[in-house]
Amino acid sequence: LLLCFKFRTNAFDGRYCRIFLEIPDAQASGNCPQSNTLSIHFGLCAPSTCTPQEIIQLAQMVTPHAISAGCETLHSWPLSSQIFLIALVFWLCVLIIGTFIDEIVQCISIPRNANMALSTKRSHKYHSIQGLQVITVSVIVAANCFIYILPYLENVLFTYENVFTWQFHPFNNFTYHIDGLIAIDTLLTSLLVQNMLETTDDIKKLYLNRLLQVLPVFIFIILFMTFLYERLSSGPIWMHDDLITRCKDSWWKNILFINNFFSSGQTCLDGGYLYSLIIQFFLLLLPMLYLSKRFYTAILAVAVSSIFASIIYIFYEMSTTKMSPTLLLTANPISPEIYKTYIDLLYTKPWARAPAFLIGFLFSFLFVGQSTIYNELLLAAPLILLIVGLFVIFGLYPYAIGNSIPQIFLAIYSALHRPLWAFVICSLVYLRYRNRNIGRLLHFLEWRIFSPFAKNIFVVFLISEPVSLYLFSSLHRPLHATVWSLLNIAIGTIILSNFVAFVLDILITMPIQNIVFELLKDKKCDGLIHTEGVHSSLLSDSKKDIK
Repeated sequence: LLLCFKFRTNAFDGRYCRIFLEIPDAQASGNCPQSNTLSIHFGLCAPSTCTPQEIIQLAQMVTPHAISAGCETLHSWPLSSQIFLIALVFWLCVLIIGTFIDEIVQCISIPRNANMALSTKRSHKYHSIQGLQVITVSVIVAANCFIYILPYLENVLFTYENVFTWQFHPFNNFTYHIDGLIAIDTLLTSLLVQNMLETTDDIKKLYLNRLLQVLPVFIFIILFMTFLYERLSSGPIWMHDDLITRCKDSWWKNILFINNFFSSGQTCLDGGYLYSLIIQFFLLLLPMLYLSKRFYTAILAVAVSSIFASIIYIFYEMSTTKMSPTLLLTANPISPEIYKTYIDLLYTKPWARAPAFLIGFLFSFLFVGQSTIYNELLLAAPLILLIVGLFVIFGLYPYAIGNSIPQIFLAIYSALHRPLWAFVICSLVYLRYRNRNIGRLLHFLEWRIFSPFAKNIFVVFLISEPVSLYLFSSLHRPLHATVWSLLNIAIGTIILSNFVAFVLDILITMPIQNIVFELLKDKKCDGLIHTEGVHSSLLSDSKKDIK
């Protein structure tokens, strides 16, 4: 890279490129029994006018082992990136001006929005949900870091050696936490809005509110990834052509929240499928809550039947296709094609992730009225939940370390582990709500500091990928991984992702949301306070019910 920089003259404008080679491996490591190809990156300084496709064609004339090529970002900015940067600077100027003339443009005041975003005031009594949301998304982000870092390690075998340690397994098998996130988000939303759905107009207002919370920041992230992300750094391993291309080609599928109906290559960021799932489930949730007031038994029957139908569907697919039961590293490497099939067929699809949503919906009815659950069962519940939780967390440990596991067990685990974890998480919230003594953990989860962080959990999940990729690929050499270095990177990614999420909430989401509601309602923006996913202007007619 440095030589390429020195070679740049008026006569030669070069840029650093890498050719990815797969060399057949004749020997196998003791912890990696399969003989796979060796992945080697060959660097060269090519003319800036050469495209990666032309470079790989040239390389394949020399060696058949050349697979792909990537080059550093061109130094010249395309017009589209310049336009987006100018628009971003203009918007920031508007926000700054609105801050200094607060009386005129109070909806976009940065201090006002910052105070609202960082407020620890809570408008409901389901406080442990917020702690669970923050802890859950932090675990997901930390576990994702161990996956994203793999292409940037010089000792890749370190990660596969950790597969054999049981302490690492909860971070290896972690995707069920996403279902827990879906379940408690559905539970909290149901509890907050179920007393507000008197007419269909209330449903429309809540749809608009949710759209204003999600869409502006989502569009901004997609535009930023498309036009500016590749300009943030440079270096021999700073190459994200595939990521940028995905964002450019699939932007409309992401904005319409339908990217999870297509293949995994049709999403901008890996976390985009969760955004689509949350919106799709929210579209179903409000009519279900509205109809449950009139057809309670029928709605419950449909929800329970749908849970069993989804479980049976997953069991059938796992039994017939013999896919991986979930996404995790194993001692016996699984081909990327198998993972891709699992992602496209089950992992991102709403009909396969619906049980978590339906469990959160059903649990919301337990919080209303008197409990019909026997006290003896409530006393035994902590032990039952502990056993179920340990099964979900460590049930695939023998499979991960290379033991032969019957396909029937893998199919059962794949079909049940996500609904079981959603049930465990919702049960913890319910037990705390009923003031059952289940340890000091849930007292910690009710800590007020979790309140502002819980508002941005889905943004944190989404942007943690580009944040972690920035930390890894902006280095000028591969990273030598140790337990402590990975832990520090995971903590840094969590902190930086939360910081960026707050900045986006203050500078993008809240100003746009406040402006729209100011235009729709002849009220001051002081009354438009962001409250746990429900805009307070929509609560104005239901304050008595909430109290």
